[in-house]
Amino acid sequence: MTGISGMLRPLFATLLVIGLIIATTIVALEIAQPPGGVVSENVPPPPNGYFALRPVGSFGSLPGDSAAAAKVRRSTWEPRVQDWVKDRPWLRPRF
Repeated sequence: MTGISGMLRPLFATLLVIGLIIATTIVALEIAQPPGGVVSENVPPPPNGYFALRPVGSFGSLPGDSAAAAKVRRSTWEPRVQDWVKDRPWLRPRF
């Protein structure tokens, strides 16, 4: 290839790579969002928690997977601030 078409090929490849990076980032951010986009702020849970303990043998009365998943409360609160990096293994350096 010569001329303009030869010069456009690297430009096209670069734009394609940039477009794929942007698309991948958008998809990753969309997947990373909690269902419904609801995240509570840096507020600790109630002292007694959200659920009561059940007696032994009450397994059959527990909610199913989808009902339990709907009750999950997403929060950015971290009880031990010093564990912030330990809780995120992708931030730790690899040697």
